Amino acid sequence: MLTHQELKSRALERADVKAEYDRLGEVFALLDEFLKARAAAGMTQAEIARRIGTTQSAVARLESGG
Repeated sequence: MLTHQELKSRALERADVKAEYDRLGEVFALLDEFLKARAAAGMTQAEIARRIGTTQSAVARLESGG
């Protein structure tokens, strides 16, 4: 069974996958910063949702890149 890193490395050997991965780099960086900020604040998805006027499931979708 492949580890996540092994799968990622293999996938990025394909030019089409690498191009799409690179194109999404800024989105991944934004999501990473959002997750780090929430963790640093010690807040749950539900708490974030209440503060921004949405639902916990919407925050979960945002964090998963959906």
